[in-house]
Amino acid sequence: MIEGILAEADDLVERQRWEQAYRQNRRAYDLALQIGDLALQREAQQEFIRTHLSEATHWLESND
Repeated sequence: MIEGILAEADDLVERQRWEQAYRQNRRAYDLALQIGDLALQREAQQEFIRTHLSEATHWLESND
């Protein structure tokens, strides 16, 4: 289930729907935290960072 939420967040990033991606990522992280799965927590944190980097890259490139 959590992997599916993270995949959905990744898809949202590809479609440049940043806020929705952040929400899905937070949901995945919270669920991973509830079940105590450190690997999924780390994966959610990495996805969160990738989302920020993707959004920043998008805005930097659009300002050139």
